Amino acid sequence: MRILSLDIGRKRTGVAFLDEEAIGIVMPLKTLRHGSEQEFLDAVSMIIRDRGVHQIAIGLPKLLSGKEGSQAEFVRSRAERLRVLGIPFTFVDERYTSRELSPALPRRKSPGRVNPDELAVIAILEAYIRS
Repeated sequence: MRILSLDIGRKRTGVAFLDEEAIGIVMPLKTLRHGSEQEFLDAVSMIIRDRGVHQIAIGLPKLLSGKEGSQAEFVRSRAERLRVLGIPFTFVDERYTSRELSPALPRRKSPGRVNPDELAVIAILEAYIRS
């Protein structure tokens, strides 16, 4: 199965990919930068087409209380737009992904360091696989 993971933001979206049959390793893809809903949809659509994606795991940013705030509402609205692509998607609670990764997060940008957006979206995909 080919799985795409998205960490949806208002201006950029972290993306990771897993092809379980071919490589079996979660790979971060280039972070998407988008100014509009249509740019977001077009970019995700291209990745789905190019990589033959079967399933999408979307990080849902719940509050620590477990309730959903305005960011979760935003993510759900963007995810709804993905329905037109015909690929099933699942939400993954991302409350603790940052905490799990916090020791690995770089303090500042430097060559060779992994982007925090990439680390977060990898954790979302790994959480999805474990569930």
